[in-house]
Amino acid sequence: MRIQAAVVIIAFSICPIVAQDHRPSQPAAVPDASSRPIEIPDVELVNQRGETVHFYSDLVKGKTVAIQAIFTTCTTICPVMGATWGRLQTLLKGSDRTRFNLISISIDPQVDTPARLRDWGKQYNAGPEWTLLTGPKPEIDRLLRALGLYVSDKLSHTPLALVGSDQGWQRISGATPSQAAPIADLMRKSMATAMESPAEAAAHRHFTDVMLLDQNGKQVRLYSDVMKGRVVVINEFFTSCKDSCPMMAATFTRLQDLLGARLGKDAFLVSISVDPVHDTPEILRAYAHRFKARPGWIFLTGSKENVDLALGRLYPRIDSPGAHTNVFLMGNMNTGLWKKVNSMASIEKIEEQLLSVLNDRG
Repeated sequence: MRIQAAVVIIAFSICPIVAQDHRPSQPAAVPDASSRPIEIPDVELVNQRGETVHFYSDLVKGKTVAIQAIFTTCTTICPVMGATWGRLQTLLKGSDRTRFNLISISIDPQVDTPARLRDWGKQYNAGPEWTLLTGPKPEIDRLLRALGLYVSDKLSHTPLALVGSDQGWQRISGATPSQAAPIADLMRKSMATAMESPAEAAAHRHFTDVMLLDQNGKQVRLYSDVMKGRVVVINEFFTSCKDSCPMMAATFTRLQDLLGARLGKDAFLVSISVDPVHDTPEILRAYAHRFKARPGWIFLTGSKENVDLALGRLYPRIDSPGAHTNVFLMGNMNTGLWKKVNSMASIEKIEEQLLSVLNDRG
């Protein structure tokens, strides 16, 4: 593509590029590498009340769930995991009970009868939102393998949990009481995602909720935490770049003034590092300070796999950090309008295009 003017406005499309403003309607569905779909078997098990249940159709389908594996004779991590689920119940009291389930699956079903599970759950005040399961060992093992929670030796299992819904899953390492609040927050966000409009769901599928880190070391999801419902201006950069990156950052510094009180509310600047191995949150934080970044200007890094996935939803692939593009992507997530703007254009031209996206009404 040749740039023939100081600023070139090109439709940002998930598929081909066309020379006009564009509002994508149905982006391609590409699973998030950190949250891939799971094919869950609908095995027939028994709950702590002795009732037969079908795991997927009765407990998971159409809901947000948090799943753990335990056994009642465990004296090490299982009591901690039980206390975590007990705390999680309390934190989710205000949520719609029909939209979530907490689930504990016995990895020792030959010992853990429904009565044993019921007594174990009572220690942690297990209520109706918490289902404890046992059943035939082959079916339990098949289910746990599908969920990624299987261990061949019950004494070697770890406090691992699976949280999410059919729309995406997150594995939580170290499901301890200190993690109950973050897990509850993740579940609330998952429940909110289930209520998205068709356009929001399409954008969610395309951009994904790949997990990244901001300059403060906080985990954020690309679509739900960074983009959803906002106007965003995005660029790719790296902190050791001596050429275009400082100029793009200086332009973002100017755009903060243009956005004014909207910065950090409904409009955000997003800088994604193409060199995540070097650009740690600490280095990004120093870079943000250098360019006087205000709240609402987000710098992102993370594992190389996750950053590559995020950038792949936004920009053409590059082979090295120095080959990154000097293009600002300006998107209004509420109207679907996207524009590509040459970052080397005059500040007046860039501001003009940002205002057109910012004030777009669809």
